Amino acid sequence: MGITIHYGFRMRSKDSVIRLLKKTKALASKLGMKLIQEQDTMLVLHPHPKCESINLDFRQWKEVKAVKEWDYCKECMQDFSKLLNDTDYVCASFTKTQFAGFETHVTVAEFLRRIAASCSLSYVSDEADYYETGDMELAAKNFDANTEMIQKFTTYLKEHFGAENVYSSIDQA
Repeated sequence: MGITIHYGFRMRSKDSVIRLLKKTKALASKLGMKLIQEQDTMLVLHPHPKCESINLDFRQWKEVKAVKEWDYCKECMQDFSKLLNDTDYVCASFTKTQFAGFETHVTVAEFLRRIAASCSLSYVSDEADYYETGDMELAAKNFDANTEMIQKFTTYLKEHFGAENVYSSIDQA
C-alpha cells in the first residue's frame, strides 16, 4: 500500500547504458541520493530514508526473455516485446515514495523523467498522476487521499485487533 512510481526503459547498446548510468549517477549525487550498488549496467539508488530504492538494472532483452521463473522486468516489458530486439538493454522496476512525502515523490518523478528522455523507449506510471500531468495540485491531492486511506485502514485494524498487534508504515511517516 502506498503511492508508487513504476518505470521501464530501453537502451540500444551496452555503451549507451554505461553513458546513461554515468550521467544518472552524477544527477543522483546532486540530488543527495545515496548510491547503494553500482556495476557496468546497474545502479541502485536510495532517494530518501523512507523511500524505496530506484533500481536501474539493465539486462539484454534476450536474457530477460530466457528467465524461467517470474521476473518483474520480463512481465513489464512484455507489452513492448514487438518493439524490442534481443540485443536491446531493458530495465523495469518500481519505487514506493508514499512514506517519504510528496516532495520526494516529485523529485523521484522528475529524476525518472530525465532518465526517460535519454532512452529509446520508456514508460513511467505514477499512481499520484504527477508524472503524466505535471499538475502539482492534483498529485498532492491524490497523495494526501492515499495517506488518509492508509491511516483510516490502520486505525480500523488497530481498533479491531489492538494497537499493539498492528504495525503500519504510515505510523513512521
